[in-house]
Amino acid sequence: MSKAQSQPTALGHLINNRMGLKHLAQPQESKSPAPIAIGAEPEANRFVYPILTSKGKENDFAVTIRNYNRFVKDYNHKVALENAKVRKFNKEVIRYRKQATVTTEQRVKEAIWKEEHSHLDPEAYNTAVAKYNKENGPQLRQKNVKQPVKKDSEKFFIAILHQFNMQLFKRQSLRKQLGIAHLAEIPKAEIYPNKIVELERDGYKVLPVSVETVRHHRERLEEAGVLSHYEFRGDHRAVKVRINPQILSITDNGIQKKTVSENQQLTESQTKKVPHNNVSSRGHVVNKNKIRDKGVSASAQTTIIPAEGYSGVSATAETTQFAAQGSTRSPIKQDAKNFDTGKKSGAATVKKNSPGAAPEKKFLHPPAENSTAVVEFSRKSGGDSTAVVENEKPVDKNPQSAVLTNSLIDPAYFVKALSSGKYIKYRHLEPKVFQQEAYYGAMHPDDFVELAIQDLFKFSSSIFEKLDEVHPGSWMNAYKLWIADKFKSFNGHRLNKPNIFERWGKCLEVLKEVKAYAKNHPEWYPHFPSLYFDPARTQSEHNSFEFAYRNFRLEDERVDTYKRRKINANKSLRHKTDVKKAQEKIRLWLRGKLDLQDVYDFAQHNLDRKVNEKINDLIQREWDQQFEN
Repeated sequence: MSKAQSQPTALGHLINNRMGLKHLAQPQESKSPAPIAIGAEPEANRFVYPILTSKGKENDFAVTIRNYNRFVKDYNHKVALENAKVRKFNKEVIRYRKQATVTTEQRVKEAIWKEEHSHLDPEAYNTAVAKYNKENGPQLRQKNVKQPVKKDSEKFFIAILHQFNMQLFKRQSLRKQLGIAHLAEIPKAEIYPNKIVELERDGYKVLPVSVETVRHHRERLEEAGVLSHYEFRGDHRAVKVRINPQILSITDNGIQKKTVSENQQLTESQTKKVPHNNVSSRGHVVNKNKIRDKGVSASAQTTIIPAEGYSGVSATAETTQFAAQGSTRSPIKQDAKNFDTGKKSGAATVKKNSPGAAPEKKFLHPPAENSTAVVEFSRKSGGDSTAVVENEKPVDKNPQSAVLTNSLIDPAYFVKALSSGKYIKYRHLEPKVFQQEAYYGAMHPDDFVELAIQDLFKFSSSIFEKLDEVHPGSWMNAYKLWIADKFKSFNGHRLNKPNIFERWGKCLEVLKEVKAYAKNHPEWYPHFPSLYFDPARTQSEHNSFEFAYRNFRLEDERVDTYKRRKINANKSLRHKTDVKKAQEKIRLWLRGKLDLQDVYDFAQHNLDRKVNEKINDLIQREWDQQFEN
């Protein structure tokens, strides 16, 4: 059967299939047969969606194997009869050669004759031997015409059937995507010997043989007539063969089941409509966190106590007021030792660790001690001795470190300031200042971490302006999480100052990107700081800073080399060329000059992988253009 016969008889048949008119009766013309609809019985070896069923007592696999065994049994019986004739012929030759005297010249002549006729197949060779013996007497023996099919060949035939069934299911899915439902010839089976050898089950190979063994069994099945129409298409492609239709049992998956009066559908056959249930179950969790983060901030006063500029008495009063408002931070006790009554006429100074004063700072080395002025006395008054001048003001060798350390704010007051929106228009510190401190400063690394966190939180406060009100406790939780985990290495140790500076810079760039995203997407709302800044929330569903930190591409894309750009240009050119080649094959199929399976094979083995993946889209496009014209 030719390839053209596997195609519909007219383009209108394809159009009816595409428009859903497959079940309508076609008007019969005088000299042309009507197109076959899906509900009709299939012709010989022509099916809509052929498959091999494996369920049920009389499934296609069982029936095919039964037919195979019956066919092989008959074939082996015929082979045995033919080989019996050959053995009878050879016995006469052997009996004659034992009685006759064979000269050396005759042996050489027979060897030359065998060499000249070695290229013949067994049947032609036996015919030539019979002719030679008729002229020279019974001198040469014949060969066995055929070899019987062994029992082990059944295993290889089953493996071929499984591969063929997978190809049929793939063919069915491709045709359903295109809406093709017309009768067509069964395609050839593609045999991959390497896949048969590599097939495993429960960790063991199903057929522990070599590729050559698979080929020998396939050749034996071809001799027996189980397989036919051998087609070799290259060393790296599958071998195509056709399974004997007398052996193969096929079920057409495209033919609808017949309905009788006792078993008819009351409703139209269609897919059940499932109610839409794409409802998020996270709403109550968000509301719960929102209530928890809000707390009592609506009724709490948001008086911010600055780090400097208050006396000890006023600082104590403000601390008592903050504690009375229900803060989770215990009030800081006053220490009588911090009041200096001997040098300043009874005026109380600010306690060293009181809220009104800056907290105690940690340095890598103590600040410079009181400097001494070296006064060289004249040689007249006392020689070369030096005098130490007391009460000289201290000179700090790292003034920038001292300024940055004194700029740190107590966390309790810092989170209240963040909650009140004081830093919405805050501008971050200059990277040069951070870099100078990271490499040359005297600031303690713990203080440097707090400086980085406070600077980032101040800069990020404008992101949470959309939220109704952020409780200070939410900021405090985020602050504690970053102190504990953010600026740590993979083994849990604190980073050194240069690495802290590098991580601070990346966090700053991420926050800038987040601000730009929030500006361009007004519908986006962040979580509260305790959730948004949690380092453990790393997935896209979490809507967190950590996900943005890990996935935002901040570095500029590197310009590819000339060689790489040349390769990409050639790939683009090949893509366009392959699309044109695919379109030519598709148009041949639409004209009925090519089989659809040949189009898929051509795209798989000759075109680019991306073109092969989009072959159905190309077919659909060409179909639409053909339909419009």
